[in-house]
Amino acid sequence: MRRVTINDRPWAVGLQWHLSNTKPTTAVLRGVAQKEFPDSDMVAFRQRQWAFGSSHNRIREWLNVRALGAALKIPSASFLGLFHLEDHEGEFWWVFALAQSLVVGMGDQVFPTRQEADNWIHSLRDLLDFEFDETVVCESVEDSV
Repeated sequence: MRRVTINDRPWAVGLQWHLSNTKPTTAVLRGVAQKEFPDSDMVAFRQRQWAFGSSHNRIREWLNVRALGAALKIPSASFLGLFHLEDHEGEFWWVFALAQSLVVGMGDQVFPTRQEADNWIHSLRDLLDFEFDETVVCESVEDSV
């Protein structure tokens, strides 16, 4: 999980999203995290979804940081975006994907290189086996924000 600043607000990218028909309880989320994602110590919510992220034991630094994937309002039911972003650690690439207006489970990922992001997009397209209604590629940090 990485933190970017857009319009003077901090946002988290690189979370693992899940679908749920009901909002899970804290006990359920803790159980899932301990079993499947032991490094996770943060959770975000979006419509009928929830996501895990890891602060790497720096939870206080992530207070008031919202998940960018939860906040975006995308008019297309299916969307694939590749964004060039940067944070205090340097530049990276963010892949964001929606299908049926829901964040794809592995559709909120960060990569250190464009090549790794492109490889991920290729795998994602093969897995989903459909064309996205809208695709956006932002080559520069300025265009991405």
